[in-house]
Amino acid sequence: MRNDSDGRPVVSLGQGDFSRDIMPSDLGAAVAPEPGSVEPTLLQVVDAMRRYGGGFVSHLAEAWARADLDNERRLRQAFPEIWKRYRNMAHRDLVVQVGRKAVR
Repeated sequence: MRNDSDGRPVVSLGQGDFSRDIMPSDLGAAVAPEPGSVEPTLLQVVDAMRRYGGGFVSHLAEAWARADLDNERRLRQAFPEIWKRYRNMAHRDLVVQVGRKAVR
């Protein structure tokens, strides 16, 4: 991630003619973490599931929070699209937090 002329973090999406720069506040659930960036922890992803998910996802978050390593692996295999979506949301929250700290 790089900063714009005002020092705010900017994320580049895409490659070549399809690239564009966006601010962290523009990030949606479909934006995956950049290689080498900080990955959200399991608890940060579970927190995103609790905050942004509906009834099923919030209950799934509880299962994830209580799961041992073997069951956590089973949950990731059973619900990869849900894990990816909320991991990306947790990552977005981390990017926004870093941006707020950089502005202060």
